[in-house]
Amino acid sequence: MCYSGFNESEVSTLTQGERVRYIRKSNEVNLTLEKFGERIGLRKSSLSQIENNINSLTDSNIKAICREFRVNESWLRDGEGEPFKPFPEEDETAAYVSE
Repeated sequence: MCYSGFNESEVSTLTQGERVRYIRKSNEVNLTLEKFGERIGLRKSSLSQIENNINSLTDSNIKAICREFRVNESWLRDGEGEPFKPFPEEDETAAYVSE
């Protein structure tokens, strides 16, 4: 899969800030800096500094991104694995909703 102007080989070499931009601009998320920041509790300017590798992500930023957008934490931290976690199987979702 390829998103937001990055080809497959480029995705494996992204910095942590570039991985945040990749998630934000992906087909799954596709939000502006402002809207993405609102969802994870960051100002637009702070998020821009992270994406441009001026500031680093904090552990709480990482947890918020992973929780809010189903992002694989290993991928966001280190570039290992797939960017997004798969959706649960229908059976698991139905069982969860009925509880």
